Amino acid sequence: MQSLTPSVLRIFCVQPFLLISKTMTSISYAGKITINKKQLNSGRFKRRGIFPLCLRNFVLLLTAIFGIFVGKSAYSFGTLVTEDTNKDGKIDQFVYLDRQGKMIKMEIDTNADGKMDQFQYYQQEKLVRSEIDTNYDSRIDSWYYFRDEKKIRFELDSNTSGKADQITFFDDQERPLKTKKDTTGNGIFDSSFHYRSEKLEIYNRDNDGDGKNEEIVIYNIDGRPKERRIDLDEDGRFEIITFFSNGKPYKQKKDANNDGQFDLFTHFGPEGYPEKIEKDTNFNGKLDTIIAYQNDKLVKITRDCDNDGIFETVTYFEKGKACKETQDTDQDGDPDIKTYFDAKVKKERVEIDANRNGKPDTWEYYNNEKLIRVEKDTQEIGRVTLKVYYNNGKQYKLIIDSDKDGRFETTERFDKPPWSSVITVDRNGDGTPEQFYYYKNNTLHLEEIDENDDGRIELKNHYHLNGKLAKSEEYEEGTDRLKTVWFYNAKGDVIRAEEDTRNDGKIDTWYYYKVGRLSAVEEDTTGDGVPDLWETYDGSETLVKRTRDLNNDGNPDVEEELY
Repeated sequence: MQSLTPSVLRIFCVQPFLLISKTMTSISYAGKITINKKQLNSGRFKRRGIFPLCLRNFVLLLTAIFGIFVGKSAYSFGTLVTEDTNKDGKIDQFVYLDRQGKMIKMEIDTNADGKMDQFQYYQQEKLVRSEIDTNYDSRIDSWYYFRDEKKIRFELDSNTSGKADQITFFDDQERPLKTKKDTTGNGIFDSSFHYRSEKLEIYNRDNDGDGKNEEIVIYNIDGRPKERRIDLDEDGRFEIITFFSNGKPYKQKKDANNDGQFDLFTHFGPEGYPEKIEKDTNFNGKLDTIIAYQNDKLVKITRDCDNDGIFETVTYFEKGKACKETQDTDQDGDPDIKTYFDAKVKKERVEIDANRNGKPDTWEYYNNEKLIRVEKDTQEIGRVTLKVYYNNGKQYKLIIDSDKDGRFETTERFDKPPWSSVITVDRNGDGTPEQFYYYKNNTLHLEEIDENDDGRIELKNHYHLNGKLAKSEEYEEGTDRLKTVWFYNAKGDVIRAEEDTRNDGKIDTWYYYKVGRLSAVEEDTTGDGVPDLWETYDGSETLVKRTRDLNNDGNPDVEEELY
């Protein structure tokens, strides 16, 4: 049985701090293998560690004792070499050598805090693994693996979970081949990076680890992106595909409704900003909207609103706000509707070419998006001949220039109950209407006419609901006295008339008609309001008989035969 040498007992039990020295110290047992300073300073001995010195020496002592009694060390090393590399009086490097003097492990304290933070492991004096505590929290967070002293794999614990969440594989030239990452910390490596000749070639992202990538980025040989694909709903189909040139996007296509068909196409300018966007908004396979940008600012939107393949509607923008919209409804290439917007992007004015002659003939005016006035050139003379006024979206007045003289002589009001509308006409332009027309439900009920422009009504016509004349009243000129009243049936045929022939305000003559022809006349010749003269007419309106009441008893006393 082997025994501990006095030097070993002295180092591990009596004077542990003597290991910290300015010169290299050798610890030997079972053959007393030694490493000189020149050997130690060779590149193969650079190694880092983790435990404080006293605790480490105590552990090593127990290990050495156990190894002597069982005949084999648990660490299988023959010599431990320490060094104070920065000459601060503290050991910052441990080198473990096997019994043949070959290095098997190195521990290094890189920040002089008394704790080893780098550990290198060797086989046949070749580095096979390196473990590093990069944030000095006494926990390993980086692992390097080597084959034939070349790096083959790197693992990183970036979130201090104790597990690697990033792994990089290298080729035989120590160039990265692939990196996979767990970016969410859920234990699933959801992102992978594939390299060719140290250049990133493909990036994949699989959020749920089902083997279906939700994102793929393909790179050019210069390391800049060439194509990017995104699966938004994780159904295995890519809804967005973006193409790049010189690292900047130049085109993108998108399946907005997830039906498997691309319906939105974006074209980018040299600076990577959108220049044009094409859309199929109703998903029928035909593009119907084109959005144009200039210097990253929206300037125009063109639309095919009726899905006939012709883009007839164009909206123009200034400073990102709509200022004008045009519509070419007859598809002749010349817009026939132009809409103008105010600073708040509210409709302000609309110009319409209703007769399609290339000139506007209708103008609509708005206040706070509500229609307040419509003007029209109804005569095609290049001048407004009709104006319609609105209040709260309802028309209440219109004026018309019927004779094209520039004066609006006809006015129609819609706010004169019980009438649905009242039309007045000022023929002579003196500001006082001479004709009045009263309507209910768009049917003329009453007509009043000032025939001699004296401001008095000389004629009133009343109408049946079917629009036929029902009654006509004629007034004495220059007075308000009723002169003659005509009565009509539903067909518009005259059936009766009454007349004040003496202008005393009393009806004294009555006329009766059959099938529009005069058949009888009654007359009050005495002014007592009772007829005392009767006349009868034949079908040709020829007087054939006359009778008189001579004693005012209401009965005829004298009869004349006139034929």
